[in-house]
Amino acid sequence: MMVDDELKQENDCNDQQHNDRMVPTNGDDDQDTAKPVDPMLFVKGSEDTAQLIDSAAATPLHSSIGDATLEKQQIKRLGATVYGQAIQVTEKGVFPAVGSILGPYFCLGKLGMGTFSSIHKCVSFQKENRLAAAKVELGDYQQSGVLESEATVLDFLYRSLPKGTVPTYIGHYKSSKGAALLMEYLPGKDMHYMREEIMATNKDSSRRIAVKDAVYLTADVMLPLLKEMHQVGIVHRDVKPSNCVRRQGKEFCMVDFGLSKSIVVAADAEVADKDHAWPDSRWLKPLNYNGPGCYRKERAKAEFRGTSMYASPRVHQGRDYCPRDDVWSLLYVFCDLVSGGLPWMSYAAGRERESCQAFKERIHANDGEESSLLLMGDHYHVAAFKREKQLAAQSQSSDGRSTIPLPEPHPMSKDEHKVNLLRKAFRHLSELQFYDTPDYTLIQESIWGFLELNDACKELSIEEMQWESTSSTSEADAVKTRPVNHPTWELIVSADGESAIDDTVFQDLEVRGGSAYGGLPLEFQFKVGQMEYNQTHGVEIHRTLNDWMQVALPLLYKEWDAKKFEDGGHRTSTDGFRRDRYLSLLQSCLACAKKEDCFQSRNCYYYIDDREEDPTPKKRKVEIQVNHESDKHSPLVFVSRVLVGLERAIELEKAKKSPPPVRISFS
Repeated sequence: MMVDDELKQENDCNDQQHNDRMVPTNGDDDQDTAKPVDPMLFVKGSEDTAQLIDSAAATPLHSSIGDATLEKQQIKRLGATVYGQAIQVTEKGVFPAVGSILGPYFCLGKLGMGTFSSIHKCVSFQKENRLAAAKVELGDYQQSGVLESEATVLDFLYRSLPKGTVPTYIGHYKSSKGAALLMEYLPGKDMHYMREEIMATNKDSSRRIAVKDAVYLTADVMLPLLKEMHQVGIVHRDVKPSNCVRRQGKEFCMVDFGLSKSIVVAADAEVADKDHAWPDSRWLKPLNYNGPGCYRKERAKAEFRGTSMYASPRVHQGRDYCPRDDVWSLLYVFCDLVSGGLPWMSYAAGRERESCQAFKERIHANDGEESSLLLMGDHYHVAAFKREKQLAAQSQSSDGRSTIPLPEPHPMSKDEHKVNLLRKAFRHLSELQFYDTPDYTLIQESIWGFLELNDACKELSIEEMQWESTSSTSEADAVKTRPVNHPTWELIVSADGESAIDDTVFQDLEVRGGSAYGGLPLEFQFKVGQMEYNQTHGVEIHRTLNDWMQVALPLLYKEWDAKKFEDGGHRTSTDGFRRDRYLSLLQSCLACAKKEDCFQSRNCYYYIDDREEDPTPKKRKVEIQVNHESDKHSPLVFVSRVLVGLERAIELEKAKKSPPPVRISFS
């Protein structure tokens, strides 16, 4: 049986999926738009702190004080950490268009898109964090304050929690045109996409995954990650499979903190619940506060946050979000993975939030009397939904009977032991108040109990997930297999702390719209950007020379495809007219060399190696590989020949006539 169109629609809108992704963005339209926030209010310790935190999930802790020096002095005096502080950088092109640049990051392409933002794969011109993911707010949500809030939360979590709990926070970069949150690029897939792969192999075409995998992903992966967040006062508020992404092997990260918020405020704040002190010293403190924290007072009414498929009944009812609700969502995720679907799955696909709420309240009423519905499976729930709609649409003259039969529910739903495990877990959560800490051990043991399979629940048709790590082609292997038909310059030098770039990250795209360098191949665009970036960022001279060579040699020795690379697309390589983009790159390349005194410095070919046991610094030859034997012994001569070649090529190109305009068609 195939999954119906509404179910597919639900997957598309709630759990964005894609290959080789970093992180999924915010979920579906159930997530209310956050309003702009004045960062100064939070810095001042305003009485409205609680409202500010909720209005944009969490509030930036950096001040908007005009005098940056004064702000830094204040920060130093207070001894406080400024989380998610924006880094002002320049932008080239229209970031995040492919080939555009924001500060040190070059955009390779889009990974996914959600309601509020899009995610893009980037590569850095710097040594560290070579691959990264950039989260950028979409049109109507730009300058909403959500990105700043997420930067604040991610930075705080990254510094406060064990490594691997969340992606590495790299920075919050802002230019005059836009902003982006840069974080660790995770090559693995999210749980939703992993489930999709298993679905394709299921003999019964269900959405289930193996019980063993469902238990591991929820009880052993997501629950501990959420517990770590809760211990520092942060609630996620959008727990779902697509917001847990595989790093490598069986390691996962929680991602997407656009809706996350702190439930802790300063003890002297008006909104602090002074009867419930925060038990941990770690929490997201205001910039000008180093005292204790308290739970924030629970609001009488809160707006809906999250995704209707997995949101707890308490969130639907307008209760203030707390750790209880994250764990409640986790249990729904488990039921969805282990059985294939939830009773309200079709309502969630149609964005019928009130129907989702009614179904959830019905299941948890009377001490979870109808909890077995949570395990009946997607086939049963889809058929039941269609049957209900058919009966509701029948006329008064009909006999009130449905022509849609209900399939046999999943055998697991008839296992009283497992149903009782769910009842026990949900009963515990339903008894918790805003400031109560969930019993994570009880929840974990309830999920672990599903591993006690009986004969009726054996997974004969579900394949288990393969956890073996797959490594991509190394950079060295990629270089070896790449055909080269011109002189090459390869720098071989130890690079502690430097992340190599695998050539496979570049796709041979021809990009024009929004690109900083027109339709040049993406890898070459990156090399040009790297060469220009080095001029103003104090890169070691021998590396600057190496990066310069990666641009100069292809310009001199590779054929320039004028049809692809020049504007208009009407040129040929032999038309004899001036190639303006080619000339511009030649001139830029020569200008970069002149800024470095044409690489005449001895440090271009030697560098100080202070890692030797002898405390006296020593100079060691930088090994250079070129494909002419004579040049290996005199690299300076080789560099001089390249410089002369650039000057000659510029002269020849300038002597040519201007190219004709693009032919106008009146058809």
